[in-house]
Formats: sequence, structure tokens, C-alpha cells
Amino acid sequence: MIRVLDLFAGTQSVKKALTDKYNINQWILKDDGYTWTGTSNYDKYIIEYIGIDVYNPEDKNMIIDLTSEFALEMLLDRLEDWKPDFVWASPVCNKLSLATAMKGGHNVYFELNKETKTIKPWPIGSMVDGAKNYQSIIGTTKAYNEAIQALKMFENTKKIINYFNVPFAIENPRHSLTKYIMKDFIINKTSYCMYGFEQNKPTQIFSNKELNLMMCSTETPCKYGPRKHPIGVYGKASYKNKTLINNYADRAAVPPKLIESILEQLLNKGEQNES
Repeated sequence: MIRVLDLFAGTQSVKKALTDKYNINQWILKDDGYTWTGTSNYDKYIIEYIGIDVYNPEDKNMIIDLTSEFALEMLLDRLEDWKPDFVWASPVCNKLSLATAMKGGHNVYFELNKETKTIKPWPIGSMVDGAKNYQSIIGTTKAYNEAIQALKMFENTKKIINYFNVPFAIENPRHSLTKYIMKDFIINKTSYCMYGFEQNKPTQIFSNKELNLMMCSTETPCKYGPRKHPIGVYGKASYKNKTLINNYADRAAVPPKLIESILEQLLNKGEQNES
């Protein structure tokens, strides 16, 4: 048996990858209402999957807000007798995006200390030069609280990773401040276009192991070639000649083939949980 815990599972990307990788012919929901069992057409594989998210109750995820310490304790209590073999996490990154979270962005949430390579929320009432070169108040109560919640979400993700101490992968866009929070982990760079998607979306995978992942570049381009991808995920100024993905779930989806590659590298093919 292989057990997989999927944090921030709204897009169901991991479940789709497991279905493809292990040739799952049926997923059955257990009586607890959140553990899915997948029977593989390969006789030796039985997959147990639990997805955690605050959305999509119709997908029967375990509904938990990982910005809450109480919710974190509740999650670990529920999973006391269920240890995963692999943890995947795709934390919401909009407050940590370089396009929005720093000076010059649309919404400024964090101050970066370049010497210590750490970030912290701007104090309430802070003044800073804004995106249009004028001073504005960026340390609003709302922005401060949202920044604190974003940090809690990532810190609680780390606590779950450390608690289970199993192979893991944390996915986030490469152009974000996540690297200053996850700096204790190994950073693996990749591009979605190398795994079947039409958009490049430079991405970083934080893990406890070095991964052999493909990245689109001039030397190793995808089938579209560097900077010629037909679909974009960011603003119109950058992708005026491309089709933009405006739906958040579609922007957040991860290529199943990328997840399959990571699973292949982090889990031995024959590894099974006997409990």
C-alpha cells in the first residue's frame, strides 16, 4: 500500500497523477468521508489518498484551514494512525508573488531583508514608494493580517512535513518569496511546458531530495521554443499575443506528468506501507 497526503488539493492534480501513474481503475471513499482508496490494475498497488483543502467539498477533501493552529492539531490528531509515504503541497502563493508582494508590486505585503534573506510583513501604517513612484500607505490592517495568514500557512505546511518525516514536494512559482521561507529545503527548478502544458510557468519544487526535472531554456527548449508558449498565466502586458488563463483553478493546476516524475524519484516502485 502507498499512502499519499495532498495539501491544498483543490485542483485534484495529485489524484489525477496517481490515477495515471498507477493505472487506477476506481477510487472508493471510505466511511470516514475523506480517505480515498484506489485499486490499481497493477495487482501489487493499492493507493490511499487524502486531500486537504478549504474548498471543493464535492471532491470530498478533508476540509481544513491550514492557517489555523487549532486546525493543524486536529489534522495531526486525525492522522495519528495514518502515516503517509509521500506528502505533496501546493500552498496558495498570491500574497508571496513577486508581482504583488514586494515594493513595486500591486499589493505590498512583505519587506525583504537582503542581508539576512528573510521577509516580514510591513507594520501597520508603513509608508513606501509605490509602483507609480509615489509614497503610499501599504501597511494597512487588512494587508498585515493577510501577510500573517500567508506565513502561517507555509509554516504549518513545514510542521506537517517535519512531523511525518517522509519524502515530500512543495510546489510554488519560481518568481515568489517562498524561497525565503523554505530556504532549509532543496530547491528544484522546472517548467510546466516540459511536462505537457502549453504554458511555461517557471516553478520551484522544494524537497528533501535533489530531483532531476526538466526546465525550458534556450539550450533545452520545449516543443514551442523559449518565450513562444501559446498560453500565459500572468498579466496582459507580458502575454499580449497569448491566450491568458483567467480561472484560478486552471492557473494552479500542476501537470500530472510532472507529479508522476517526482513520485517516481521520491518513492521506490515497490515501496509499500504494511500498516
